[in-house]
Amino acid sequence: MITNEMLQEHQEMWEEYLELQELQSDNIKTIKAQHENDKVVVIDPETKKEVEVLEKDLWLEMHYDGVGDNRAANYLRSKYQDIFEREEKLIEFGKKVAKFEVNNFGAKFKEMTPPAMIQLINALIRKELSEQLDDTFEFLKDPAKAANQIINDYRNGK
Repeated sequence: MITNEMLQEHQEMWEEYLELQELQSDNIKTIKAQHENDKVVVIDPETKKEVEVLEKDLWLEMHYDGVGDNRAANYLRSKYQDIFEREEKLIEFGKKVAKFEVNNFGAKFKEMTPPAMIQLINALIRKELSEQLDDTFEFLKDPAKAANQIINDYRNGK
């Protein structure tokens, strides 16, 4: 059953996650701006010879090739270890948030379809309103039950 405490904990986790994500993004932007025109020497994977490139080109290359085992990621990882360590922590924190969502709400919010998300939002709005209204409508008396029903309907493909 979804409780106010679960919703509050989820909200706090998301706020922390977004704050960490913004800080990481700002750190990367700062480093890129400070070093974008730095010339660095790396090994060309095709010719196996040293080539001089701009650091900004390595950031772009890593953007397209990923953070796996490639020349751009290897160079940048060795130069900016702290950035990559913080990125790993951010990824782990994101996994923790996703696990919390699955355990408590039955789905990862990032993977919900728009109609299911709208139903959940409507249930949460009703929950919020029910705290301000009297007991006129039976459905509004137990908004957590309504939210659970919507999650179950979502799971069952309704």
